[in-house]
Amino acid sequence: MKKIVLLALVLATVLVSGCSASKAADLQRATASGAAQASQDAQAAQAAQAAQAVQAVQAVQAAQAAQAAQAAQAAQAAQAAQAAQAAAQAAAQAQQAVQAPCGGTVSAGGSASCAFALNVASAYYYSGGGTTSVQAYSPVTNQTYVMRCESGVPVVCRGGINAVVYIR
Repeated sequence: MKKIVLLALVLATVLVSGCSASKAADLQRATASGAAQASQDAQAAQAAQAAQAVQAVQAVQAAQAAQAAQAAQAAQAAQAAQAAQAAAQAAAQAQQAVQAPCGGTVSAGGSASCAFALNVASAYYYSGGGTTSVQAYSPVTNQTYVMRCESGVPVVCRGGINAVVYIR
């Protein structure tokens, strides 16, 4: 744009100074050359602006793609967490479902034997009941284990090596 204004000023100066007819042809050629150069400069500027616009669009698209990938990863992580939680609940329910009746109001689950379950129930009754911890001897392993008992119906005592005892 500046070149066009400068060219117009030069042209006006030459015309005012009274150039000859032969110089007028030279002036027309110079004017045409300047106009062509200005046109080329304008096209180059437009091409640069178009290239910048393309780069901006590509940057926005890359950012959107990254956000979409992050969202997909977050969704996968949430699904994996839900699946793990469901599996843990299913395992807990399955362990509770496998109860061996040990006579009376006591059942053994998990790795508990009936002899151990009866000893846990005896220790629980001796403690006075409620939510408490008791120690009980296992004749199978010849070890004493700590069991955490939660009051309820049934009372559920957990501990040892994946042992579960149900007291009704």
